[in-house]
Amino acid sequence: MILRDVSIEIQERIENWAVWCIERMPRHTCRSIEGRWKNIAPGEPPSFIVNPLDAVIIEKVMVSGIHENDRLLLRAHYVYRQPVSEVRKEFGIRYGQYESEIARALRMVENRLKSQ
Repeated sequence: MILRDVSIEIQERIENWAVWCIERMPRHTCRSIEGRWKNIAPGEPPSFIVNPLDAVIIEKVMVSGIHENDRLLLRAHYVYRQPVSEVRKEFGIRYGQYESEIARALRMVENRLKSQ
């Protein structure tokens, strides 16, 4: 989802943070061979290279810089990739207001980053 009112830079930084968070989450392993399979093609670069330093900066802003509801909203949307209907119901967002709520939370993160 590309938001009109938010810079592309902050959206890319939040995506980087989300992938970093996903990589840090504990993996549930399977004892079978399917659970240990890794798709490693020789000579193929990874699809997304995470910048951990930038992700840590974003995490610090998320933890101490913005309101808890906004942090949980961004985490539900970007990290857990929950369906829009579930997120709207969980946070009490009206129909048609979802993108504006995500954009507002992203602008809050962007403003907090600029003030540091």
